[in-house]
Amino acid sequence: MQSFWNEYPNIETKLNQVNDKIQNSVQTRNVEFKKVIDPVIENRGKMLRAAFVLIGARFGDIEEEKLIALSSSVEMFHLATLVHDDIVDESKLRRGIETVQSKMGKDYAVYTGDFILMRSMMLLSEYDLNKSNIKMLLKSVDRVCQGEILQYTFRYSKEATLMDYIKIVSGKTATLFALSLSIGALEAKCDSKTCHLLEKIGYNIGVAFQIKDDLLDFTGDEISVGKNTQADIIKGYYTLPIIMSLKSDSNGILKKKLDKIADGIDKDLDVFINDKKALDKTIEIFDRYVKKSINLINKLPKENSSEKQILLDIVEKLVKRTY
Repeated sequence: MQSFWNEYPNIETKLNQVNDKIQNSVQTRNVEFKKVIDPVIENRGKMLRAAFVLIGARFGDIEEEKLIALSSSVEMFHLATLVHDDIVDESKLRRGIETVQSKMGKDYAVYTGDFILMRSMMLLSEYDLNKSNIKMLLKSVDRVCQGEILQYTFRYSKEATLMDYIKIVSGKTATLFALSLSIGALEAKCDSKTCHLLEKIGYNIGVAFQIKDDLLDFTGDEISVGKNTQADIIKGYYTLPIIMSLKSDSNGILKKKLDKIADGIDKDLDVFINDKKALDKTIEIFDRYVKKSINLINKLPKENSSEKQILLDIVEKLVKRTY
């Protein structure tokens, strides 16, 4: 996290406060549970969603304590989804460390994710937040859940289209990015035009972020990426590179191979990595969303030049990231 934000000391300082707030919010007297949950909280990652709340709020004015609480709550919700995702994916690693479900079992991980989610909601209840913002937050939680359900619906499907993929990504990833940028601005009493623009920026960055994540499953490795690469294929979740590969699979070789992997017969995934056309098409779509993000950022108010530059820098880092 530090290497990602050290060029922006003001944001980094506030993210440290967010992390402290999260740690205080998940305090428990259960010593054994504390040993499990502490690594989840301490393994901070880039904290992009919390940072987006902070950045969005810089377009207006908001009480400092409320801002930290709002950022913490959004980040905690994200952490809860990660714990639950690891159960579904049967992931052994998350950000380079062993997952709760791998260490303690699926049942324990379900309770852990639920605990973090409930503490996130409890934290929000302590502050006088705008009712419309709370409603927007809950709607976003609903969309994330629906995105995950839609992804499960398409499990092992060889017929998924680019539009199906975007619908899934819009729910499970982009929605929370859009919420993070816009809710900070809304709570800081920004005008509706700026809030809507920030929401669209967050959405496009979120889609690009997920596509990049899927690309790294084919171009990265477990050490640098910090998770089990290509685990989605084994579990039947076919991401954009696979969808693009299937479109050109006229002889049905890829489809047969996916069936064999689903049955546990074939574990050799090299054919996907070597499908350059599919990867190139995926990169083309990724670039499209990056360009959309940049164009929208440039439409933000001129008086917020420093915030605009931070968002442009984030997009640049997103393009170049290897983890």
